[in-house]
Parts: sequence; structure tokens; C-alpha cells
Amino acid sequence: MEMYAYEIAPEASGWAEEGEFSGFSLNDYFKATRVSAGRGTPEPRDCVFEDPELVSEFLEMLRGKLSEQMKVQIVSGQKPPFPYQSPVFTQQVKHSIWYMPDVASCFAMRDMLDSHPYFSGFEIVVAAGSGAGQGAEAKPPVEAAIAISEKAHTSGSITLSCGKLMTGVTVREWGAILMLRSLKSPESYFQAAFRVQSPYAIRDPEGGIEVRKPTCYLFEFDPNRALSLLSEYGLRLAAQQDETPEQAIGKLINYLPIFGFKGGTMSELKASDVLDWATAGVGATALAKQWNSPVLVEVNERTLSAVLDHPDLLETLAQIEDFRALVDNAEHVITSTKMLKKAKREQGGQLDPEQKREQSETAIKRREIREKLQKFLARVPVFMYGTDFREEALKDVIESLDPALFERVTGLTVEDFKLLSDLGLFNARNMDAAIWQFRQFERASLRYAEAEARDDGAGDVGLWERRART
Repeated sequence: MEMYAYEIAPEASGWAEEGEFSGFSLNDYFKATRVSAGRGTPEPRDCVFEDPELVSEFLEMLRGKLSEQMKVQIVSGQKPPFPYQSPVFTQQVKHSIWYMPDVASCFAMRDMLDSHPYFSGFEIVVAAGSGAGQGAEAKPPVEAAIAISEKAHTSGSITLSCGKLMTGVTVREWGAILMLRSLKSPESYFQAAFRVQSPYAIRDPEGGIEVRKPTCYLFEFDPNRALSLLSEYGLRLAAQQDETPEQAIGKLINYLPIFGFKGGTMSELKASDVLDWATAGVGATALAKQWNSPVLVEVNERTLSAVLDHPDLLETLAQIEDFRALVDNAEHVITSTKMLKKAKREQGGQLDPEQKREQSETAIKRREIREKLQKFLARVPVFMYGTDFREEALKDVIESLDPALFERVTGLTVEDFKLLSDLGLFNARNMDAAIWQFRQFERASLRYAEAEARDDGAGDVGLWERRART
């Protein structure tokens, strides 16, 4: 599988404010509405794109006919390959699936493809809406369209889906997927992408094997989003395998080479390029939000019990406003959680109204503890800005270099902080991810003499509790 990423709307930087990413969104680009519904049928009719001209330009781009904006980008004088233009892709785009934002966009795209001079030569299947059936029931119409295409020697088939056929279903003829929606989960993204990676080979009359699909393609049109998901996936793998994200992503792109069209050229991306491109889609505000994220702390029975086993620590924490909720609520959360677990076991997984109220109160107290700890961690970036020891683990920097400053900023002594860390109150894996992204963002604005002196760019990067080799 190879990924080709196209930046189709570099001028649309102010389009949307979605989550932590500002800018272009495929869900907005392909947004469609239902004008009316057909009588006696569950299938929606007369769905139209909110900006049909933009979508029309997109279809022309797939054929290599570029807008004026994209023509300006091509500074090298050589146009990069496009899905329905380059001979490189011809065989695999014969049968493809397009992943759309929602049902309305699927039907709007069907109508636009049916009326298009080139795409009208394809058999179009809408695998969306209640009329398409559930699960594997949506597969027969796709197989029928492929069979008709092969028999009639038409251009091929295009399946439009917003979720159906994306899990547990194999259509071996699919050779390409066009990602036309913005997803937030790496798991959902790659689960959909690898739908097209099923083997496709036939046995010839002489008994030999003819491979019909040596390569399949993932065409991506929101590179910042896609490469951010890839970066997030790499961060998770790195934490599990004691590697840097760059090393983990390097292994991944051995199996999924990525080619990016940006700045007028199409080039194969290295792992560092993926991280740089992905980080470019995240602003300073988004990075700040990450340091107030609930995933950075572990508030559960195990960690709270560990804290309660240290009376001296509790006495210290009780004097600090940000930690008072931990002291006041920890015992209640532990006792209540144990009681509710026991009640669920004895009552077949059900809780009575009084127990449900107790569950809600416990959740509120647990959230109070988490929010206070998040407030504490939000001050951690001070020490990333304040130290030049970027190759050292940040936890070691905090514990050894300036304990007085740390206590002034947080109200907590370094010794107590070390104990809380050792008790597991902070999620080391997610802290590593947040620090790595901060370092990547910071690298764009800082230049290190020692880094410039190295030809290979190798070196140590300090994460939370460990150092990683880039």
C-alpha cells in the first residue's frame, strides 16, 4: 500500500475551527444537504453539495486538471501524478471506494458523478443509508456493479460509503480508497484505509498465478489531519516499544510509503517529514490544551490507594489548594468504587436508583481530583521553556536542576512530586507524547548549534521519564 497526500486547499486556512485543528476540513468541503426525500423509499433524493463548484473542481483535479491556485503551486514545471490521470494508478483505480462524510454527501456525489463527462463511465454504488442494508448486506450491489463493469468493459466502479463496508468486509477488486472525510481516531482511519489491502490474484489457464493487485493506494486530501493521525499512532507505538515516535513511524512507512504533494512537488516523506508536517497542523493553543488533558493523569483505585498509604504526603497535599480535592475525595472514591463494583456483580450488572446517585456523586469527585491534577500539570511547560537540557528526561530536570523554582510555581516540593510520579498518578506514556509534540513544535523555531554540527541529525531527546534516541 502507498499513500498519496494532496493539499487541495492551502488558501483555506481560515475555514473551520474543529477541535484542536484550525483550518481546512474535508467534512466542510463535501458538506451536503437533503432537499427532499423520495416517497415510498428510504433512499434520500435530491441531495446537493453546499458548494458544488468546489466539488466540481475537486473532480477535475482527480483527472489532473488543476485550479489556478494549484497551478501556481507547481513550481517545478512537472505536474505530480493524480488518481484518475496518471497511468501509474490506472489499474488500481478501476474499482475504488470513496469514504464520504455522511449519507447526504454520498448521494450528492453519486448525482455529480453520474452527470460528469468522465466519471459517468463508471458504475456508481451508494453503500450508505438504510436502503443499502446492514453489514455484509451492503456488499452484493458492489459485487454486481463490478461484474457489470467487467462484462460491459466500462471504466470501472466507484463505491460511495460513509461507514458501511469499512469493517469485516473484503472486496478484493478494490485497489484504491479516497479519504474524503476528516476522521479523529487513528484506529478508524487505518481500519478504513486497509480495506483495500486484500489480496487479488487469479489462476491462469496454465495453472500459474496472476497477481491483479501488486500495489493498492490510499489517496488523502487532508494531509495535516491524516499525518497527525499517523503521528499519534507512532507516539502510541513508541511508548509501547521504548522507541522515539520517529523510529516507530519509520518502521510503519516501510510498509506504507507516503508521498506528499505540497509546495508544488510530490515527494516521498521520511518519518521526520511526517512528524514535521503533522505538527504544522497543530498550533500553540492546541499544544497548551494537551497539557490540561485528562489522559495525562491516572485517577483510579490503585493510584488513589497508593497515595492514601502515605500519611506524610497527604498532610503536605492538604496544605496546597490544588491538591485538597485529592485529599478530601480520595477515600470516598475508593470506598464507593469498591461498593459499586460489588453491587454490580451481585445484581447482574444493574444498579438501583440510590446506587446510581452514588455512582454519579463518585464520578463528580473523581473528576474534581483529575481537574486539580490537570491544573498542576498545565504548569509543566514552564520547565520545557526554562531549560536548555533538552536531551534530559523532563522528570529528571524538574527533580534536580531547580527545586526552588519548581516549588514556587507548583506549591509542591520536588520530593513530593517524585513520590506522586512513582505512585503512578501521572501517565508516563501520554506525558511522553505531549512532550514529544512540544519538542517538535519548538524545533521549528529554535536552532541548535550542536544539531547543525551533526550530519545525521541524531541525538537524544528528553521525554518524561526517559531519553529517546532520534
